[in-house]
Amino acid sequence: MSHIIFGIAMVYFPMLLAVWYWCFIAYTFYQVLFRRQTFYLVLLIIYGLGIEVIGRMVDLYPFVPWELCKYITGPLVLVGLVLEGFRKSQPFTGVLIILLCLPAILLSDREFERIVFSMFGMLSTGFLIIYFMNRILTFSQFLQSLRFLLYPLISVLIYITLDTPSFSDIEFQLGANFDTTGGFGSNQVSTILGIGAGIIAMVFFSGKRLFVFQWIDIFFIIYFLFRGLLSFSRGGVLSAMLAFVVFFLLVSRAKEVKEYGLRIRKISLKNLGLFIIGVTIVFFIGDYVTRGALLLRYQGETSGSLSGDKEVTLNTLTTGRFEIMVSDIEMWLDHPIWGVGGGVSASYRVHYGVHEIAAHTEYSRVLAEQGLWGLVLLIVINFYIPWRILVKHNRVESAFLLAFFTIAVLTTFHAGMRTFTTPLLMGMSVIRIKPDQI
Repeated sequence: MSHIIFGIAMVYFPMLLAVWYWCFIAYTFYQVLFRRQTFYLVLLIIYGLGIEVIGRMVDLYPFVPWELCKYITGPLVLVGLVLEGFRKSQPFTGVLIILLCLPAILLSDREFERIVFSMFGMLSTGFLIIYFMNRILTFSQFLQSLRFLLYPLISVLIYITLDTPSFSDIEFQLGANFDTTGGFGSNQVSTILGIGAGIIAMVFFSGKRLFVFQWIDIFFIIYFLFRGLLSFSRGGVLSAMLAFVVFFLLVSRAKEVKEYGLRIRKISLKNLGLFIIGVTIVFFIGDYVTRGALLLRYQGETSGSLSGDKEVTLNTLTTGRFEIMVSDIEMWLDHPIWGVGGGVSASYRVHYGVHEIAAHTEYSRVLAEQGLWGLVLLIVINFYIPWRILVKHNRVESAFLLAFFTIAVLTTFHAGMRTFTTPLLMGMSVIRIKPDQI
């Protein structure tokens, strides 16, 4: 209820959110420093995803910095490690990721803010993998963590609902829609709306609930999905849906469900049919509201392709991202060992016939700016982490963790690390989830 009020406050008195967040930080440090309740630090880190986006949407800088999570993640992790006495874990993977980022940072000749924007997302990923690796959460703690991830996302959902003009007054075009995302970047809003729908759906299909009544969970699944579709930014919605499929396929075959007190909704023609029908109904309601524009958007059409001036190509289908990615690859081929340096690729792109623009695809940016060291980093992330999820965890754990990893990776292809989504969910994909009685 409080975060619904905060969503309303975002329209009329946004500074309340900043006051609340800093009070929460103070309360967390009280619990951590004086009562040694380090789980609060986990909740604070997770909570930051939505708060950072809120700060951007309602312009709370400097009280909520634009790159809030990229600044505070490292210090928070170090505080946690010191207070816990550097508990026994496996920090090698996270430390390796950090070390592989250092050459590009040290070789960069760009201003600090550009380096933060470009490089600190991957650094945060390394820190969170160090902190979360083998960290044991009971299933109840895990659900509580998901609630803290979702609370600020609900505030965003309420805000964009109140700030959106009447649908009949919106001229829906075949591009990202800022009218339905509070006037802010639709790609970033779509990302967190997709996460909201996907995570609640995962918990719902595992037979649990995140809110007091199950109908509230169902409502938020539908409404997060609906508002995500209306953003006209496809990446956030599609990433969450694919992650849910990964989750559903794994958890439906889990043998440990009774240990966790779960009642898995098994894969069946009935459940699969109901899921497909539900998503289809929500989609076509969105298509009706947008007067047919939503379907055209997901078909990859643009105003130019409809008028016959342009053809639908891979570049138009990806809203220019393919061209940017190709220029990144060309930079890497020209600078294969050291790359062009952290934060350099955006301005360097003009040498490859593309206007100055930051990469939307993190993987190609890593290669362009970090060279060989970036390639090693991608191999570590894309092979080792999924391997350990599938080999070292039971099916219940693997279902949630691989779904998180899927969202983390897919988000990098359409939104880079503009939000805290990839570092956070990549970090959360290496935790341990144990039944409550353990």
